Amino acid sequence: MKPRFFQVGFNRCGTTSIADMLERQGLTAVHHSYLRDGEKRNIALTIADNLEQGRPPLDGMDDIDAFTDVEYTSEERIVEGYKHFREIAAAYPEMKFILNIRKRDDWIKSRLGFANYPERYAACYGLTREQVIEKWERDWDTHLAAVRAEIPAERLLIMDIDAPDPEAVNAFFDFDAGSAFRRRNKSINGPLAKWAQKALPKGLVKAVPNRWKNYLKDF
Repeated sequence: MKPRFFQVGFNRCGTTSIADMLERQGLTAVHHSYLRDGEKRNIALTIADNLEQGRPPLDGMDDIDAFTDVEYTSEERIVEGYKHFREIAAAYPEMKFILNIRKRDDWIKSRLGFANYPERYAACYGLTREQVIEKWERDWDTHLAAVRAEIPAERLLIMDIDAPDPEAVNAFFDFDAGSAFRRRNKSINGPLAKWAQKALPKGLVKAVPNRWKNYLKDF
């Protein structure tokens, strides 16, 4: 059976770069959302809805090879789809899992600087900024420990995005040598990219594939 891949690490840990890497290998990889009948749907919300309705967690997404950035965050609701790894592992024996990690303090700093993400998170749970940080620290430690303890080693890649092991990555995904992870630039550095971000309609910017946006950030 052809393997499929599911990212079980948190957002702000190289999720776009992982999706890009898998796309370059010809896999159908989705990041945060996917298209159905011309409509963009959130992966985490689909998983939550499937489980609530008694369906397999990835029902309706059988054509997708890899899932990354599996989260939905708003002021009204937060769904952390990657935490359903137990249900997914049980339902899909072909599924392999990517635990993407980095230094915890760097991850928290990245989340705090990500648009209005901390404000949405705080509003949903009724927390202060300090309480949000404390919750993230607990979640990080608890979730990583659970993944390491419960997913068999042959189905799990622990991938430090700051120092990935090319041989381990290539072996896990069965890639050719030289095809491994390339961490993407998340900042907007070039004058053209800065102009486009300010001048173009937000809907148009969102419609541009992530791999194109990552490439154009330095121009």
